[in-house]
Amino acid sequence: MFQDKPQNNIILSHQVNILFKASLSGGLLNIFAVWLIFVLVYDTPHQENALLLCLAITCVALLRTFITNHYLKKKNLSLKVYLSSYLLLTLTIGSIWGVFEYTQALHSDEPVRNMIFLINFGLIAGGV
Repeated sequence: MFQDKPQNNIILSHQVNILFKASLSGGLLNIFAVWLIFVLVYDTPHQENALLLCLAITCVALLRTFITNHYLKKKNLSLKVYLSSYLLLTLTIGSIWGVFEYTQALHSDEPVRNMIFLINFGLIAGGV
């Protein structure tokens, strides 16, 4: 099957470097989008949910950015540890967005609900 060859490790390391260098902009995009949604739902019944979303995504995005920057500077731990951490935190961010989107589908103000859907679709397109 798959053998751990030095050539495979070099290719994987190069791909991870590219991914991790782009992580900062992705994290900032998530943080900006989440606070934009908070501004949209300010003074509505969904403000508490939005605040929890803001805090959760901001913390996870900052942690993911810290991990990627640490790898790019030090590269002293196993690549698999950093990559697994990155993927787990990315899954966490996506799950938080999904739960929040589920709660926002019932928002009474249609323009705000549509704007939230557009922001989420933009994040999905940017993630791809």
